[in-house]
Amino acid sequence: MGQITGYHIIQHQHRKMIFNKYPYEKYCNLHYKDISILNYNNFKSKKCLIIATGPSTKKLLKYKDNLRTYFDVIIGVNFAQIDFEDILDFHMVMENSPSRIINYFKQNQYRKDLPRILNWMCIEKFPKDMYKVKAQRHNFNHKPNIREYDTEHGYGLFEGYTKRCGIFPGCVTIQAIHFAGILGCSKIYTIGADFVFRDEDQYYKSYRDIKHKDEMNTVVVIPKKIVEVELNNKTYTTNECYEYSANYINRFINEECNLNGVEVYDFSNGLLISATQLNIDDFFKREYYNENIRKTC
Repeated sequence: MGQITGYHIIQHQHRKMIFNKYPYEKYCNLHYKDISILNYNNFKSKKCLIIATGPSTKKLLKYKDNLRTYFDVIIGVNFAQIDFEDILDFHMVMENSPSRIINYFKQNQYRKDLPRILNWMCIEKFPKDMYKVKAQRHNFNHKPNIREYDTEHGYGLFEGYTKRCGIFPGCVTIQAIHFAGILGCSKIYTIGADFVFRDEDQYYKSYRDIKHKDEMNTVVVIPKKIVEVELNNKTYTTNECYEYSANYINRFINEECNLNGVEVYDFSNGLLISATQLNIDDFFKREYYNENIRKTC
């Protein structure tokens, strides 16, 4: 076979054939593992915490040392690794423009044993000595399976109820919920999934606190069409992208999680109305009380 260039079709063992836009030689040197290698049996019926990066995650910082006591699996998305990397089981980044996160890893130490669930862009750009696990996003023709990565309708982590694959995909939180379901978790808790503006920063950690210089000296702009959402007699300000993402997750919870025995709880107090809303302080007080009762029995 001669040199392969351009767009190539690569066979992934039992998986369907996919298109890959990288030259074959570069593809072979990306040093990643396929998501199918993960041992899902370790996580069946477990309790999972997903740490996203919305403003509500600030409330979680004071409980960091107790998280391992109350959650079996902890997944951090995007910049959650800044404060929580040492306790994460998985770190997930599915961004198309991950330059800020890449820059962070260039300037800071990181765990080499932590599985990073990444798309092609991140696999190519992230440090070579990371534990990289390849994943991709798919809309499954709006027929995902909370327990399966590979179905008759496609394979990947659910991107949302998009018009077609890759068009206005949902945020990484919905992919983290799907991943937790694939692992076999029965209870999923989210925080940092606010999807609303609570102050001038959209994230629990200001990007101004993260030293950054884009490799191309350009600025990646999040869609900024501002909208107002009426919810429970309150008016929330958000942007169109966040509104779509929240709607995708709410529908996914109703149609996939609830109907398949997966309970979803949320500490964010934002737009995730399909998840059971919890107050984080009350939760830890209750869990701490219950733990002490068990110890005395």
